[in-house]
Amino acid sequence: MLPTKVEIFTSEDGEKWVSIGQWTTKGGTQTITFEESVKTRYLKYQMITVPGRVDITRFYIYSWE
Repeated sequence: MLPTKVEIFTSEDGEKWVSIGQWTTKGGTQTITFEESVKTRYLKYQMITVPGRVDITRFYIYSWE
């Protein structure tokens, strides 16, 4: 099972977090694409709505310049 709603935050110091958006997700592999470039030191993925036990095994973060 996967979360049905997630929120992503950025931080430069790992203490103060700024939300860059919420996404509704569906089963299977998820791809989240940001509308604008994001430059940050830390990225946090927070599950908002979770339908029971959730296992996340892998994250891939890509950068385009």
